[in-house]
Amino acid sequence: MKKLISLSMATLMLVGCMVGCGKKDDDDKEKKNKFIGKWECDDLLVDGDSSTKDLVTGMLGMPLNVLIQITIEEDGKAEMSSPLFELEEAEGTEMEVSWKELDDNKMELKVAADGEEEVLEFEYKDDKLVSVMEEDGSVTEMYLVKVDEFTEFDMEKWEQDMQDSFGSLAE
Repeated sequence: MKKLISLSMATLMLVGCMVGCGKKDDDDKEKKNKFIGKWECDDLLVDGDSSTKDLVTGMLGMPLNVLIQITIEEDGKAEMSSPLFELEEAEGTEMEVSWKELDDNKMELKVAADGEEEVLEFEYKDDKLVSVMEEDGSVTEMYLVKVDEFTEFDMEKWEQDMQDSFGSLAE
């Protein structure tokens, strides 16, 4: 279970290791609406290097935009999805994801599972959610774009390709 949580957090953190009486309600709703919806990873930079996206895609054999998919709901809840969550070790995993607006252009995403919690801060810039994380002197930038529908991925084909390439992990 911890492997799954670590894998999902690693996927997120990846190599480095989001005035007027009657008008106020409309303004608040409009501000919040920019966060509400489906988001998937569009780019990932480590120390400004744009080849990180290609490295991750090549290593895992699946595009970055299907590895990190987040649905942000109006009620403060969110859902993370990834084809990696469909693996056997992910079954029965309870993951609680929530978000809150910090200011007009900033929000935080909390991911809790197995007694561990990770908090990511995102800033809304140029119609994207951008998270900048610093760890051990390395800076990782993750860019999420809003989509109407998530990019689909054929997990069965991927599993078969992995088995053909590497053999069964059970052997």
